Amino acid sequence: MFVFIILGQACYELNNFNSIAWIVHGLVHPGVSRLTTVWQAVPKKFTEAFEELEELVSPKNNFAAYRNLTENAKSPIIPLVGK
Repeated sequence: MFVFIILGQACYELNNFNSIAWIVHGLVHPGVSRLTTVWQAVPKKFTEAFEELEELVSPKNNFAAYRNLTENAKSPIIPLVGK
């Protein structure tokens, strides 16, 4: 699991928001999120990083966190292209 979280962090550094969204959506998929023993083995710093990525692409307040980040991001960026 933590490999995908590391990949999400790398996408964040490259302003690849579309890939971040797909990584997060894959990890919160019921088939993956039910793997409790696997999630328990993930180090805390990676679960915290995942929560930050999850908050970034959260639809709360009409994607407010995502919009704020993209307004201040340096070009080039790969925007979120929906599901």
